[in-house]
Amino acid sequence: CDGRSGEYLGPCVERRKTDLRDPQAIAVDSNRRIYVAGAGNDSVIEYAGNNGLRTRSFTSPDLRRPTALLLAEPTLLLVANGLDNSVVQFDLDTARPLGVLVQPGEGGLSGPSAMLRSFEGHLLIASRHTNQVLEYDWKTGAFRRVACEGAGLAGPSSLLLETGQSILVASRDSGEILRFAQDGTFLGWFVCAGSGGLASPDSMVWGANGNLFVCSLKNHSVLEFNRID
Repeated sequence: CDGRSGEYLGPCVERRKTDLRDPQAIAVDSNRRIYVAGAGNDSVIEYAGNNGLRTRSFTSPDLRRPTALLLAEPTLLLVANGLDNSVVQFDLDTARPLGVLVQPGEGGLSGPSAMLRSFEGHLLIASRHTNQVLEYDWKTGAFRRVACEGAGLAGPSSLLLETGQSILVASRDSGEILRFAQDGTFLGWFVCAGSGGLASPDSMVWGANGNLFVCSLKNHSVLEFNRID
C-alpha cells in the first residue's frame, strides 16, 4: 500500500515465487530488507525491499513453526517458535543459527506471539495462552519475571514501547490496547474495546506521523489512533 494514501500497489512477495507458507510475522530492517516468518515451512525468508525478490533463508533444526520476529541490528535476529515455545537466535549478517536463547516453556511461555526489547534492555515476550507478558535476560534467556498481566489482558498479540517508558500491549481476546509501566503496574487503556470499530487487535506499529496503527482482525481493517502525549 502507498504510505500516504493507503492505496493498494500490488504484491511485494508472491508465494508461488518463493514457496512462502503460512506467514506469521514480518520485520523490516534499516536497509529495507524484509524478513518473514514462514510457519508452514519452518524458516525465516529474507526479501529485497525494492522488488520483493527472495535473497536468503534462515533455517535451523531448532525452528519449529516460527510465530514472532525481533531484529536487533546489526548483529542479531530472534525468532520465537510456536510449536515448542522457545526462542532461537541467528547471526543477522551471515544467517548462521546461534542456538536456542529461551528454552522451551521457560518461565511458563506458551504461545509466543510478539517480542520486544524493553527500555532496560531485557527481552519481553507476549505469552498468548497464559495472558501474560514475560521478561527474560537478553544474553542468557533466563526467565526474570512476569512483566504484565491482569487488568483484562487476554491473548496478548503485539507489544510496543511508548514515550514515558510505558509498554503498550494489544489484548486480542478483549479487543483493547492496554498500557503498563515498566514495573508491571497497569496504567489504563490506550484504546478501549470497540473504539473506532476495533475488534481482535493484532499487530500494531507507530506511524511516521506519531499515531498508532493497529490491525483489526475481525473486521479486516487497519485502524489509526491518535497518540496521547
